[in-house]
Amino acid sequence: MKIGIITHFWVANFGANLQALSTFMYLKKQGYNPVMLNYKPLELENSTVNSVTPQQYEFHKDVVDTYLNTSPVLRDDNDLIDYCNKEKFDLIIAGSDSILRVKKNVATEDGRFPNSFWMQWVDQLDIKPPRAFLAASTEGSYYPLLSREIKKGIHEAISNTNYVSVRDRWSKSMVKYITKGNINPNICPDPVSVLNEVFEIPKEFGQQSESIKGKYVLISTSTKYFSPSWVAELKKILNNDGKKLISLPTPGREFEFNVDHSIKLPLHPFEWYQWIKNASGIITSQFHPIACSIFNSVPFISIDISGKMYFRLFGIRQTSKAYDICCNVNAANNSYLPMQARLLLSPTKTVNLLSQIDNSAINQYQIESRNKYSEIIDNIICLAKNN
Repeated sequence: MKIGIITHFWVANFGANLQALSTFMYLKKQGYNPVMLNYKPLELENSTVNSVTPQQYEFHKDVVDTYLNTSPVLRDDNDLIDYCNKEKFDLIIAGSDSILRVKKNVATEDGRFPNSFWMQWVDQLDIKPPRAFLAASTEGSYYPLLSREIKKGIHEAISNTNYVSVRDRWSKSMVKYITKGNINPNICPDPVSVLNEVFEIPKEFGQQSESIKGKYVLISTSTKYFSPSWVAELKKILNNDGKKLISLPTPGREFEFNVDHSIKLPLHPFEWYQWIKNASGIITSQFHPIACSIFNSVPFISIDISGKMYFRLFGIRQTSKAYDICCNVNAANNSYLPMQARLLLSPTKTVNLLSQIDNSAINQYQIESRNKYSEIIDNIICLAKNN
């Protein structure tokens, strides 16, 4: 069975690369022939390339070129139609990631409706394969505020999709709203939930972190959230316990904390993952570090910037994908809005929270996530088998 996958797999984003790799490898191990549809609108490509150094971009490109089977570059719907007519896919999957995002003032096409992630172009294929959303996210978009015309278009696009699964509760509520309750999507865990089962990261990428496994805590968040004195106190507490405080960068930014060690860019996505996997804890403001922590039983604290916020103090927590996954493992108390973190999260409390994580809840969620992901993939595959 030949399966086309359209998602954010090539961008300069550690989590995006790994979730795409997980989906690709899972399908491949099941005996299918997955192909990543290399959808690259020019404005999105330019935005991505300009967001990181050339050296960093090459590391993201290495994951794609070495481990994924990709199509030629496809710039728009017409390119997708021409390529898919030629290749005759049995199934088209969109996701995971924030492919259902629709927001105002978004600089690139992936945040506007319509775009190719909604798969409306499939209707123009000579032979129309089934289509499915896999762990798709609205990324906090609030559909009721959209124009009547856009809401009608989204309703039609989702209703014409054969199977719909989303990554979080907020996305589920938006899909139910936009389809007037006709579609009640399953919640599918992020694909990194199965990464360890379907792919073995080459040992060379974990040598440095493996040598100090369990003896360091990572901090990967903006320096504006914590004062130098706060970081110094956290470092002191950890050092007294025989651990180091290490800063972990994003692809586009190193964090200039006064820590024991700062991991420098360029950084390969596999090395980034291994630093998280071998840590004794992480403080982060990004979603995928939290997800990778959970699926490797690493304690975490979330500085939550992914939901709708006001003055960094008040937030609609339900819109946050980070808060949602925290709730899944009984760790809502480990999730702080930025200003709350500044006011309420002392270094001592930080260490205590990392030591009090509910391991039983995490272990249960790991099992449930792997099973649920497998179940949803099986349901999607059945669409093609029964077509």
